[in-house]
Amino acid sequence: AGDPGPDCDLTAGTPVAVAVGATASGIDFALDPGGAIAGTVTETGTGAPVADAGIWIWDGGGALVKSGTADAFGHYTLRALPAGSYFVTAAGASGVNVHFGELYDDMHCPGGESPECDATTGTPVAVAFNTTTPGVDFVLDHFGSIVGTVTDLLGEPISGVEIEVWDAGGAMVGFDFGAQDGSFRIDGLSTGTYYVVAHTFGAYVDELYDDLPCPTGDCGDPTKGSPVAVTVNAATQVDFSLGTFDQISTIFSDGFESGDLTAWTSAVGGQ
Repeated sequence: AGDPGPDCDLTAGTPVAVAVGATASGIDFALDPGGAIAGTVTETGTGAPVADAGIWIWDGGGALVKSGTADAFGHYTLRALPAGSYFVTAAGASGVNVHFGELYDDMHCPGGESPECDATTGTPVAVAFNTTTPGVDFVLDHFGSIVGTVTDLLGEPISGVEIEVWDAGGAMVGFDFGAQDGSFRIDGLSTGTYYVVAHTFGAYVDELYDDLPCPTGDCGDPTKGSPVAVTVNAATQVDFSLGTFDQISTIFSDGFESGDLTAWTSAVGGQ
């Protein structure tokens, strides 16, 4: 009974006697086709299929019984399930931090990945003998994102800047190094409040968003910056305009201390 693989206790079956020069005949099997669960995985908003999405099926006790992947069109069918009640989870393709994992029906998995779900809190799916249960579909939300560009005070792009994203508890939750055109993108964010730091490794003055330079080269507590709100299925724009140490030193000594912003407008080209 069950899957004749590593989880099957072969010694629990009926032994077959084999004699030299003879054929042991009649060792026949009538295989139970079991039932199946089928559905599609698409993404919120676009309706596009989530190719290679992972699918997990769990029994009533929360144990994983089968897993598979959707095809290029987002369709999946997982077969050979004994009749019973199951729970199903889905997540985007492995290693692609774009879509939230979901527990059927329409429940986000904590942390975003399906294995982190308590599967038994979902909607049970009934499976019958030799029958496919259709319509166990998933519409996966995108993680939230923070995107933007890094430029100097004259508007020229700066490449290679490390952009760090920190949560409200002071833990770094994502980072990216700016591209040649100064652009960056950090995906994989849940709805919430975050803080963003631009770290240049000494070429420019590091900065807390929004426009809070760190002249000593250490931004310290990121939560002293301006909070950035992020929601799922959306990208929040966060841009940085960084100055050199000489520029920032001039601004702080000649501008802010005197209360005269002439140095600031001079440093940024009269903007």
